[in-house]
Amino acid sequence: MTLTSLDSLLPWRTLVRLPDEELARVDIAAMDLACAAGLPGCDDLDVPAGLRRLDEWTGSCWRFTERVMPMFHAGRCDYPDSEPRFRVQAMISHLQRDLGIRFRFDRRSDDAVYEPQDSFITGVLRGLGGTCASLPVLYMAVGRRLGYPIMLAATRGHLYCRWDAEPGGEVFNIEGSGDGISFFPDEHYRTGPKYEMPAEAAAACGFLRSHSPREDLAGFLVERGECWRELKNYNDAMTAYAWANELAPDWAHTPILIAQGFRLWDEAIQARRFWGFPALDLGIPASQFQHPPREAEKNMIWMRVTEDLLNDPDYERRWWGPLRRNPGVRPPGLPETLRIDFRWNQPGRTVPANR
Repeated sequence: MTLTSLDSLLPWRTLVRLPDEELARVDIAAMDLACAAGLPGCDDLDVPAGLRRLDEWTGSCWRFTERVMPMFHAGRCDYPDSEPRFRVQAMISHLQRDLGIRFRFDRRSDDAVYEPQDSFITGVLRGLGGTCASLPVLYMAVGRRLGYPIMLAATRGHLYCRWDAEPGGEVFNIEGSGDGISFFPDEHYRTGPKYEMPAEAAAACGFLRSHSPREDLAGFLVERGECWRELKNYNDAMTAYAWANELAPDWAHTPILIAQGFRLWDEAIQARRFWGFPALDLGIPASQFQHPPREAEKNMIWMRVTEDLLNDPDYERRWWGPLRRNPGVRPPGLPETLRIDFRWNQPGRTVPANR
């Protein structure tokens, strides 16, 4: 009935390198939590205990569904012609009504301030409630443990679920982020003031269809990037965006996020640079990406190195502080150019180029 998730606790940097068939076996809840790891408010969750709680909720949903299935067979229900809809309605109704898993009341207003734990299932597992970014993930995690073919789908600014039993089975949308449950048609998610967009735009962004496991991971990394960007940590934000683009290169909106992130990061760095800051001679490694342009990867490395140099306390004491206090006087030992051999995920080695 239930599926243990404790063997799926892999870091997201490992997940992005898994082959498709291995990634498809990773629990969606563990994937979501891996992408939340390290974010403020998300890094102190007892993950094994949280996943065991998810298994307990699944067991409760299974028992409730078995108890009410005679209503379906007797035709005394809302969906007498669709057992999948009846099962989904039973699962989400039990989660909401009996287990208290609901949309966070204090996040319902349009001007509500979201925290990282609202973007991932961390908040749900802590008993705080969820949002449209986290509740669909929870429903998919429970549904998959019950053996249901539930997948994630997205529209502009909103995540939802789909029952996708193709080929040959039923396919329908599942909306459970509010109170209760609805089965809206696709048109609902691209019309009206909230979701309105041309069909071509929806297709270009991968909206209104079931996501593959790679796209699930890409979506979680976009959420991770958005959280870091909100916190003005552009280094980690751009890393998350770049890997999302690597996983889902056909999504039209991810390159836009990358361009916006570069602009904000560059503005933050230029505001800290000053007269006399040395030129950089970067030794750049082979590309770790296939899809983000090589020039974008070089820009990311340049900004990361520059930010690391500005944040270095030893350089601040020896060079940057004296330069700010006396812009016309070059501090002893500060070269005109710094040679830096950059390595991904390792500290770069700084070597003054004129020594």
